Amino acid sequence: RLAWMDHVGTLGATPLIFTYDKLDRTATYELRVVYGDPKLNGPVRLTANAAHEVHPLRAGPSPAAVQSFVLPRSVTSSGRLELKWERDPALASIRGMCHVSEIWLVRRGTSSASTSP
Repeated sequence: RLAWMDHVGTLGATPLIFTYDKLDRTATYELRVVYGDPKLNGPVRLTANAAHEVHPLRAGPSPAAVQSFVLPRSVTSSGRLELKWERDPALASIRGMCHVSEIWLVRRGTSSASTSP
């Protein structure tokens, strides 16, 4: 896709961080990510709220493709989500860049609390 040729990125050891506030605390969310040009994009690790590893250190697919991850409800139950992409600290060249072309956070549904008589 032509849109995937554009991206947001970081250099060096600077992580890429996106924050979402005011999320539905009872909903499940799916995260969809497209990493940028595989020729420039080095391996990255993605975490959610610092405690949940969405995926370990790895390169995006080549050719670029949408990757989907269902986030556990416990990750977004505070109503806030911080996504953090970190590159491989061993790579200092341009191949160590972190490029993200698309990010979608899709609300999937809410939990229904059941009550017992």
